[in-house]
Amino acid sequence: MSQDTGQQRLRIWKRILREHDLRLTPARKAVMEILTGCDRPLTAQEIHDRARDHRHSLGIASVYRTLDTLSDLDLIQRIHHLQGCEAYGPALTGHKHFLICTECERMVAFPGWDELDDYFKAEGEKRGYQVKDHWLQLFGVCPECQ
Repeated sequence: MSQDTGQQRLRIWKRILREHDLRLTPARKAVMEILTGCDRPLTAQEIHDRARDHRHSLGIASVYRTLDTLSDLDLIQRIHHLQGCEAYGPALTGHKHFLICTECERMVAFPGWDELDDYFKAEGEKRGYQVKDHWLQLFGVCPECQ
Protein backbone atom coordinates (compact mmCIF):
# COMPACT_ATOMS: atom_id res chain seq x y z
CA MET A 1 0.00 0.00 0.00
CA SER A 2 1.35 3.41 -0.85
CA GLN A 3 1.95 5.90 1.94
CA ASP A 4 -0.49 8.33 0.29
CA THR A 5 -3.24 5.69 0.27
CA GLY A 6 -2.57 4.91 3.93
CA GLN A 7 -2.65 8.60 4.86
CA GLN A 8 -5.90 9.13 2.94
CA ARG A 9 -7.48 6.14 4.64
CA LEU A 10 -6.29 7.40 8.05
CA ARG A 11 -7.91 10.82 7.42
CA ILE A 12 -11.17 9.14 6.44
CA TRP A 13 -11.12 6.90 9.52
CA LYS A 14 -10.53 9.92 11.78
CA ARG A 15 -13.47 11.71 10.17
CA ILE A 16 -15.72 8.68 10.67
CA LEU A 17 -14.75 8.49 14.35
CA ARG A 18 -15.71 12.17 14.77
CA GLU A 19 -19.01 11.58 12.95
CA HIS A 20 -19.81 8.85 15.49
CA ASP A 21 -18.79 11.06 18.44
CA LEU A 22 -15.84 8.81 19.23
CA ARG A 23 -12.61 10.29 20.53
CA LEU A 24 -9.30 9.69 18.80
CA THR A 25 -7.57 8.14 21.80
CA PRO A 26 -3.84 7.38 21.68
CA ALA A 27 -4.67 3.66 21.44
CA ARG A 28 -7.05 4.18 18.52
CA LYS A 29 -4.57 6.43 16.76
CA ALA A 30 -1.73 3.91 17.14
CA VAL A 31 -3.81 0.97 15.89
CA MET A 32 -5.22 3.00 13.00
CA GLU A 33 -1.77 4.19 11.92
CA ILE A 34 -0.44 0.63 11.99
CA LEU A 35 -3.34 -0.84 10.01
CA THR A 36 -3.48 1.91 7.40
CA GLY A 37 0.26 1.69 6.84
CA CYS A 38 0.46 -2.07 6.29
CA ASP A 39 0.11 -4.09 3.08
CA ARG A 40 -1.00 -7.31 4.79
CA PRO A 41 -3.47 -8.31 7.49
CA LEU A 42 -2.12 -8.23 11.03
CA THR A 43 -3.11 -10.17 14.12
CA ALA A 44 -3.93 -8.31 17.32
CA GLN A 45 -0.60 -9.47 18.75
CA GLU A 46 1.31 -8.17 15.70
CA ILE A 47 -0.44 -4.81 16.05
CA HIS A 48 0.46 -4.74 19.75
CA ASP A 49 4.10 -5.62 18.99
CA ARG A 50 4.39 -2.97 16.28
CA ALA A 51 2.91 -0.34 18.59
CA ARG A 52 5.44 -1.23 21.28
CA ASP A 53 8.25 -1.09 18.67
CA HIS A 54 7.18 2.52 18.00
CA ARG A 55 7.21 3.28 21.73
CA HIS A 56 3.44 3.38 22.14
CA SER A 57 2.42 2.23 25.60
CA LEU A 58 -0.52 0.18 24.45
CA GLY A 59 -2.04 -2.80 26.22
CA ILE A 60 -3.33 -5.82 24.31
CA ALA A 61 -6.83 -5.22 25.72
CA SER A 62 -6.78 -1.73 24.19
CA VAL A 63 -5.82 -3.26 20.86
CA TYR A 64 -8.79 -5.63 20.98
CA ARG A 65 -11.20 -2.86 22.05
CA THR A 66 -9.97 -0.65 19.22
CA LEU A 67 -10.29 -3.50 16.71
CA ASP A 68 -13.87 -4.08 17.89
CA THR A 69 -14.68 -0.39 17.47
CA LEU A 70 -13.12 -0.21 14.00
CA SER A 71 -14.91 -3.41 13.00
CA ASP A 72 -18.27 -2.08 14.29
CA LEU A 73 -17.73 0.98 12.07
CA ASP A 74 -16.94 -1.32 9.09
CA LEU A 75 -13.49 0.25 8.76
CA ILE A 76 -11.66 -3.05 9.11
CA GLN A 77 -12.48 -6.64 8.35
CA ARG A 78 -11.37 -9.93 9.80
CA ILE A 79 -9.16 -12.14 7.69
CA HIS A 80 -8.45 -15.76 8.54
CA HIS A 81 -4.97 -17.25 8.24
CA LEU A 82 -4.06 -20.84 7.54
CA GLN A 83 -2.91 -21.06 11.17
CA GLY A 84 -6.52 -20.39 12.16
CA CYS A 85 -6.04 -17.08 13.94
CA GLU A 86 -7.81 -13.93 12.90
CA ALA A 87 -6.01 -11.00 11.42
CA TYR A 88 -7.34 -7.58 10.55
CA GLY A 89 -7.02 -5.36 7.53
CA PRO A 90 -8.71 -2.25 6.21
CA ALA A 91 -12.18 -2.93 4.86
CA LEU A 92 -12.51 -2.53 1.14
CA THR A 93 -15.46 -1.01 -0.67
CA GLY A 94 -17.88 -3.63 -1.90
CA HIS A 95 -17.69 -7.35 -1.36
CA LYS A 96 -14.20 -8.70 -2.00
CA HIS A 97 -12.49 -12.03 -2.07
CA PHE A 98 -8.83 -12.42 -1.22
CA LEU A 99 -5.72 -14.13 -2.50
CA ILE A 100 -3.30 -14.51 0.41
CA CYS A 101 0.35 -15.45 0.04
CA THR A 102 1.32 -18.29 2.38
CA GLU A 103 4.93 -17.07 2.39
CA CYS A 104 4.80 -13.29 2.99
CA GLU A 105 1.08 -13.05 3.91
CA ARG A 106 0.54 -10.24 1.42
CA MET A 107 -3.09 -10.00 0.43
CA VAL A 108 -4.69 -9.06 -2.89
CA ALA A 109 -8.42 -8.47 -3.24
CA PHE A 110 -10.53 -9.46 -6.19
CA PRO A 111 -14.21 -8.60 -6.65
CA GLY A 112 -17.05 -10.75 -5.38
CA TRP A 113 -18.74 -11.91 -8.52
CA ASP A 114 -22.52 -11.95 -8.67
CA GLU A 115 -22.39 -15.50 -10.04
CA LEU A 116 -20.62 -16.69 -6.88
CA ASP A 117 -23.05 -14.84 -4.63
CA ASP A 118 -25.97 -16.42 -6.47
CA TYR A 119 -24.32 -19.85 -6.32
CA PHE A 120 -23.69 -19.66 -2.57
CA LYS A 121 -27.24 -18.48 -1.88
CA ALA A 122 -28.68 -21.30 -4.02
CA GLU A 123 -26.54 -23.88 -2.21
CA GLY A 124 -27.75 -22.52 1.12
CA GLU A 125 -31.38 -22.60 0.04
CA LYS A 126 -31.04 -26.25 -1.00
CA ARG A 127 -30.18 -26.98 2.61
CA GLY A 128 -32.76 -24.65 4.15
CA TYR A 129 -30.36 -21.80 4.94
CA GLN A 130 -30.76 -18.14 4.17
CA VAL A 131 -27.21 -17.15 3.23
CA LYS A 132 -26.52 -13.60 4.37
CA ASP A 133 -22.83 -13.31 3.55
CA HIS A 134 -19.75 -15.32 2.66
CA TRP A 135 -15.98 -15.06 2.83
CA LEU A 136 -13.74 -16.46 0.16
CA GLN A 137 -10.00 -16.56 0.73
CA LEU A 138 -7.62 -18.35 -1.60
CA PHE A 139 -4.16 -19.26 -0.34
CA GLY A 140 -1.12 -19.59 -2.56
CA VAL A 141 2.34 -18.18 -3.28
CA CYS A 142 2.53 -14.67 -4.75
CA PRO A 143 4.76 -13.88 -7.76
CA GLU A 144 7.38 -12.18 -5.57
CA CYS A 145 7.76 -15.27 -3.34
CA GLN A 146 7.75 -17.89 -6.11
